[in-house]
Amino acid sequence: MRSTVMTTIILAAGQGRRLRPITDHLPKCLVPVGGAPILTHTLERIRQVGGTDVLLVTGFEADRVRWHVRRRPVNGVRVRFVDNPRFADTNNLYSLALALDEVDGAMTVINGDDLFNVHILAALQAGDAPAAAAVDFSRPLLPDAMKTAVAGNRVIALGKEMPADRAAGNAIGLYRFSAHAVPLLRAEVARWLADGRLGAFYVAAINAMASGVPIEAVSTRGFSWCEVDDARDLAAAPAKLNQILAEERASSLATRRRARRGYHGTFHRGDREHASPTSLEVRA
Repeated sequence: MRSTVMTTIILAAGQGRRLRPITDHLPKCLVPVGGAPILTHTLERIRQVGGTDVLLVTGFEADRVRWHVRRRPVNGVRVRFVDNPRFADTNNLYSLALALDEVDGAMTVINGDDLFNVHILAALQAGDAPAAAAVDFSRPLLPDAMKTAVAGNRVIALGKEMPADRAAGNAIGLYRFSAHAVPLLRAEVARWLADGRLGAFYVAAINAMASGVPIEAVSTRGFSWCEVDDARDLAAAPAKLNQILAEERASSLATRRRARRGYHGTFHRGDREHASPTSLEVRA
């Protein structure tokens, strides 16, 4: 029987060479921001949206990641480990393929170097489209952005090499797939690996799916996020994390006030407003 639990895959096998020398012996997901590793911030937000099942893909310094998770577990979140022994000569497409073998049902995929407001994850998981991607529609787009073309509310293409004038926004590294869409993604990833493209980014497989599988663009509008990919990102990350925490506190307070008035609030999916089904998705 197919599981009804939403599994979350965290891709954290890489070393993070652009953060050297910090990552000479420390996996990027364990780089501290605001007094805690990036991974801890991610697991805590998974917990806040009710997530209980995590597949953590490790590679570089895998034993150190396992030790950290076991020493500092997040209450209610079970973490299973998937090791990518070829992390040094493959990319995250290969890591995702290893994790997909362990998924039976719907899933969310999160890049292991992302920090994000919990409301982005909540809105991503709330939809009923076969697949969804969290997209930042703000401008300007940085050259390294995962540029995303959108028609209406549907993602039609993703890629870093996409011309900026074609892109509507930046896919930030959070994706959701229904139980029906997961086998389609698994098959697409398998095709890429069969062609020998072990060094590809997993988003390339999602891009290949986009013409046949509806992928909803879920806007990050109003909520903050960042990736920690290089020294400049890391220097900016503490301030961004403080902004995320302030937004989450403000939204939680607004939720309590609105609940007392019997108001349920709204959240944004793409560029449209919908009634909010849970308190986590209420905008401040």
